Amino acid sequence: MKSKIIIIFFSILLLSCSNTTNNNSNIEWVTLKIKEKNCEISFPFDTYKIHNEEYYVENVGKVFSYEVDLNSQKTNDMNLGYEFTVFEYPEFNFYKSPEIIDEFLSGTAENILIAFNASRIIEKKIDFNGFPGKELYYYMASREIYFTTRMYIINGKQYSMTVLTDKNNLVNKSITNYFNSFKILNNEP
Repeated sequence: MKSKIIIIFFSILLLSCSNTTNNNSNIEWVTLKIKEKNCEISFPFDTYKIHNEEYYVENVGKVFSYEVDLNSQKTNDMNLGYEFTVFEYPEFNFYKSPEIIDEFLSGTAENILIAFNASRIIEKKIDFNGFPGKELYYYMASREIYFTTRMYIINGKQYSMTVLTDKNNLVNKSITNYFNSFKILNNEP
């Protein structure tokens, strides 16, 4: 069900991290306002790529994704890449029962680990201004990459942010800046 979403999501992310990017480093982070998705997020460089996908997942229905990838391997940033995705599920009701959101986020986290044969380091419930979320910190041994993913369900949409890094940069200011830059433009669906 959700594993197809996760496989597509991370396949694009991993492929984009192997591409070469220009060294267009900016002193200040670049804020991307995505009005049609009701949010904004900042990246350390402006060399990001945007992808739109539409597909079908059993038990969820249609899925529309808007994805922004930033490969920072050839830049001065400490991390290998950043990814931001907004998933919309027009046929799925997150609010049918109180436990659906938690089950959905837990299932998504589990599918990420399975799809990439990754090891869970930390998984915890979080929230964004009262909206439920999950943080997953994990390691993919085959690529020697550490991932930190935060995902939230806000007004029926899933907002997901991921940072890729290596062992030498497990904790750095750019990770915190990236996650803290996420904002909802207004609180309406």
